[in-house]
Amino acid sequence: MGGGTDNVASGNRSTVAGGIINTASGFESTTSGGAVNMASGGWGAVGGGAFNTAMHGYSTVSGGRANCAGGEYTWAGGRRAKARPGTDSGQPGTGCTGVTGSGDADGDNGTFVWADSQDVDFVSSGPDQFLVRAAGGVAINTNGPRAALTVEGEGKWNPAIGNGYGDFHVGSADYGLAIGVANGPGLGAGAVRLWPKGGNEAIVFTTAASYPDRTLTLSDAGLVGVRRNPATNALEVAGNASKTTAGSWLANSDARIKTEVQGIDGAVDRLMRVRPVTFRYTAGYRDAHPELDEARYYNVIAQEFARVFPEAVKGSGEFLPGRPQTPDNEILQVDTHPALITSIAAVQELTVRLEHAEARNASLQYQVADLRDELTALRELIALRR
Repeated sequence: MGGGTDNVASGNRSTVAGGIINTASGFESTTSGGAVNMASGGWGAVGGGAFNTAMHGYSTVSGGRANCAGGEYTWAGGRRAKARPGTDSGQPGTGCTGVTGSGDADGDNGTFVWADSQDVDFVSSGPDQFLVRAAGGVAINTNGPRAALTVEGEGKWNPAIGNGYGDFHVGSADYGLAIGVANGPGLGAGAVRLWPKGGNEAIVFTTAASYPDRTLTLSDAGLVGVRRNPATNALEVAGNASKTTAGSWLANSDARIKTEVQGIDGAVDRLMRVRPVTFRYTAGYRDAHPELDEARYYNVIAQEFARVFPEAVKGSGEFLPGRPQTPDNEILQVDTHPALITSIAAVQELTVRLEHAEARNASLQYQVADLRDELTALRELIALRR
């Protein structure tokens, strides 16, 4: 007993250094001071504060108020941090009173619990946990948390893939997540990489270079690419895309959102100016896009299509392989949807023409019948006069 008031050191070789109404009842336990603290577990320790309990073997409460280190090898600190006790734990004291046990002998052994100043219990849910309640956020390598967890600095990520470094890394040498890559190959700060075991990244959220062999890329402009770096469109896919049922992409087409609506005239003549072709891709383009087959494809020629549907042709953000990235070398892409809608108009136009032709044909048939009747009458008249 070091001093203080109403303290009890009842455990074998236990110590109470001072304070008031403190108890060290566990074997070789220690209560350093404070008020109404208890070290009831063997080799347990309470550093100070008030209403704290170190209830199991090798448990520790650093200080604070109303904390419970109830399981073996547990640690609690702050305010109302609770590591659940077990059936072999010592007396609950004030800190552990009312805390539901874990149901086994050791309690939530090996668990670390830190709670901030909130006046509400923060209770563990299992062994070997590291739990932090911090309403103002948790920060590593910075004193200014910007979210629930803020990590700054460099940490090595996935040596199986490269020697890049990131602000945050979860995983192993085979799989994991890296956030805020600063020195990774071709990546800028703020990139996110997720990779499966033994393979290339499944997801790359990047602000820098192209990763055509990756599954998913989100560019700094918010564009999404599948197996390619998106350059122009909201979604860009290298290779084929499919869905479980047939049908085109849905598009908003409500009359209430449209103005200056016009029909399509001269649809047949316009379609006759479109040249459908089959072709093969050049070797250089196939090298840049290994997902392409050495097969014949069906489409139109962008430069020709632009003469008929100029609004349906635009730059792709890609450039001819091996050429300078200038506007003249940008690869053009086409939207063949206008040709589809024009085809509907052309079918309607041809249907109207056919109906008119059938009407004219019927009229001509009536005229021919009339002429036949007149010819028959003339023949009969001539025969009578003979």
